[in-house]
Amino acid sequence: ALVRWFTDAYRNAHRDEVEKIERRLLANRPDGFLPAYRLFACADDRLTGRLEEIDRRALVVTGELDNGSTPAMALRMSEAMRNAEYRVIPGVRHMLPMEAADELNTMLREFLLSQE
Repeated sequence: ALVRWFTDAYRNAHRDEVEKIERRLLANRPDGFLPAYRLFACADDRLTGRLEEIDRRALVVTGELDNGSTPAMALRMSEAMRNAEYRVIPGVRHMLPMEAADELNTMLREFLLSQE
């Protein structure tokens, strides 16, 4: 998971932070984690066709290198919504809130302030 979630450069430069995530993953209780993950992994069938119901502005963001929530998936989500903006943060994987925190926070702040 850590290799999929973080770029090599981030893992090497922020070993302590990545190790905290690893410890948290290893501390998960299988009897709670597995059913929750199963629900997450199978939720598409329950949610397919529901994005069209969102009638508010939305911001769909992913990392360029995210292979779990790919740019193509994010684009399809944004296109299914009535009023969504689609953004891709270059050079990051799934844990973009950690790898690109400043860029993501700026993007979120600008999006939220534009709502006023």
